[in-house]
Amino acid sequence: MFRQQTETVFDVLSDKTARAIFTHIHECPQSAKDLQETCSASLKTVYRRLENLQEAGLVLPVEQVDEEGTHYTVYATAVEEVEISVKPGDSSVEVEIHEEDNVDRFVSVWSELQNQE
Repeated sequence: MFRQQTETVFDVLSDKTARAIFTHIHECPQSAKDLQETCSASLKTVYRRLENLQEAGLVLPVEQVDEEGTHYTVYATAVEEVEISVKPGDSSVEVEIHEEDNVDRFVSVWSELQNQE
């Protein structure tokens, strides 16, 4: 992983609200409005953290259409797992991202969304 991306992921996940969002959407994709309630944060804060998570490559927006034809976005994790390591006596930070392949991720997100209905 590039050093700049490592620092970006570390910086993004150092925020408590971003970590809460990442954890909740890993369990089940959610809309920003749902995350506002789940994370007890303002909608503006949720959108800012989602943007940061997307820029770090950790979150993906997924467009949905409800029964009435209204389009809305839910957010899902783009990775399976993130490991952050800091070794005593070494000031460097290592970030390892475990990614699902795209087909597995799509099937997982689709299944979760079907279960919400």
